[in-house]
Parts: sequence; C-alpha cells; structure tokens
Amino acid sequence: MSETPRRKVDAEELKARLAAHKLWLESEHKAGAQFVSGEDEDLSGAELLGANLSGTNLSKANLSGAFLRHANLSVAKLVSANLSVADLWAANLSGANLSEANLSGAHLSEANLSVADLWAANLSGAHLRYANLSGADLRRAVLDNADVRDAELLGVGGLYGRDRATGLATVKEAEWADYGHRRDYAHWAFLRFIGTLRIFAASYAGFIGITAYVSGVRWYNEHVGRWHQWAAEHGDGPVKHWAALVAKVPALPVQTHFGWMLAAIGLLVIASTLFAVFCPEPIKEATETRWTRELNQPLIEYRSAMYAGLWWRYICLICFVVGGGYTAYYIVWNGIAAIWFLLHP
Repeated sequence: MSETPRRKVDAEELKARLAAHKLWLESEHKAGAQFVSGEDEDLSGAELLGANLSGTNLSKANLSGAFLRHANLSVAKLVSANLSVADLWAANLSGANLSEANLSGAHLSEANLSVADLWAANLSGAHLRYANLSGADLRRAVLDNADVRDAELLGVGGLYGRDRATGLATVKEAEWADYGHRRDYAHWAFLRFIGTLRIFAASYAGFIGITAYVSGVRWYNEHVGRWHQWAAEHGDGPVKHWAALVAKVPALPVQTHFGWMLAAIGLLVIASTLFAVFCPEPIKEATETRWTRELNQPLIEYRSAMYAGLWWRYICLICFVVGGGYTAYYIVWNGIAAIWFLLHP
C-alpha cells in the first residue's frame, strides 16, 4: 500500500503561517495560529532562516534539506520528524522533543540542543561541531560518523551504560569534545587513580583493625576496675598472692590520635564505597588507554562516563583528600620522628 503523497507548502503560505505563529506567541496564544505541520505536508527545502518556531508541533514533518539557520525551535515537538541534511547551523533546539527524528547528515554546528530529547534519533553523519548538547538524552540514538569536535557533551544521557547510543565507535573527533567543565578535575578516572593507591586500598582493613582494637581497650578498661575490686576483697584470703598480682594490672591509656585516625580512615571507607557504587563500569574496568586500545571500545563512552554524577564525584574526592591527607600526614610525621630518633639516640 503506497503512502499518501504530501502536500508541498509554498513560500507564500509558509510566510503567512510563520507570521501567524509569531502573533500566537506574542499574544500568549490568544491570537494568530500555532504553526503545526505533520505527515500530510512537505516542508523539504523550506527557507526558514531565523524563523521563530518555538513551541511548534512538527511531529512526523518532512524538513529534509530545510534551511533553518539561527531558527528558534526551543521546546518544539519534532517526534519522528525528517530533518535529514537540513541546515540547522546555530539553531535553537533547546528542550525540543526530537525522539526518533531523522537528523542524518544534518548541519547542527553551533546549534543549541541542550536538554533536548533525542531518544532513538538518527544523527548518523550529523555535523555537531561546537553544538551544545548538555543534558540531552541520546539513549538509543544513532551516532555513526557524527562529528562532535568541540561539542559540549556535559551531562549527556545515553553515551554509556544501559540503552546507550549506537555507532559510538565511529564518532568523529570524540577526543576534542567537552565532557566536563574545564576546571572539573574530580572526574572518576582521577578518583580511580587515587583509589588504587595502597594507603587508600587498605582503608577497610585499617578501619576494622582500629575499631576492633579500640573496642578491645574499652572492654579491658571497663573490667580493670572490677578486677581491682575483687583483688581488694581477697587480699587476705587463700588467693592473696594472685589478688596482689591482679591489683597491679594497669588500665590501658586511650590515645587521642586513634580517634582522629579512625575518623580519617572512616572517610576513606566512605570514599571507597561511593566509588564502588557510583563509578560507571567503563572507568572501574579499565584505564582510558586500555579501554580504547586493548578492549577497542569507544572513547566517547569512556570520556562521558568520567564526568557522570557530579555531586557523588566531589563528595568522594573530599572524603579521599581529607581522610587520606590526615593518614598520610600521620605516617610521614611518625616516619620523620623515627628517623630522627635513630639518628640522634
């Protein structure tokens, strides 16, 4: 069964409908008419330079080859729309619903696609240089041969993990995209490096060891008083010699630095736990070099995973720095003291 041919929209009608939509926006939906185009119209090759199409419903619209430079399509609905080889240079598509839309070969350089819904969209061969995709949803999207040089990919969903985009292995210039803020050094790869240091890796054992020791000292000191009381009551009995020995049993001193050390190691335990729970699998499994060269996995997947979970990353870093800083200080200080003692007996 053949499809019903679409009606070609001419330039005059398009101009009139754009003017009506502009009035509709300016009058807060009280005058004019909303621009709506669906599967029964053909807008391919339409001249829409700088057009204000915000809030439009263009689901299943045919905009292939359309000229949409600097157009405003923010929060527009473009579900299953055909935008193949459309010129969307510097267009505003922030918050637009482009799920399952065909953007293959589209020119989206410098376009604003922040928080846009691109679920299952076809972006194969799309030009995304300098485009802003921050917060966009790219789950199940097709990115074969897409060019992302200098594109902003902060907080983009679907570049790793479940329902990730396909064709990530062929994304062009992935090493030149921005995945995090320029001064955001608390990425998971850095935290992975810190976590592999022996001083941090032994945090669980140290925490358990110190806790067990302190608990034992507390139990011991609680019972020393009872033992001394028993010795006083049996000082003249048949076990007086044993009582005399028990009376000399001293209480163990509780050293303050153990409390600080326990708190510091506790922070390392928290950091290690947060890393184990929230760090994405690509980072936990390998370094970037091993991920891309030995495992032959996409660089864009690893880089995007590095900057996932902003708050968890910084909480993890703070715990690592504070806990590890005090632990390192204690070890170094006592090491210096030991060397001084040996050199100056």
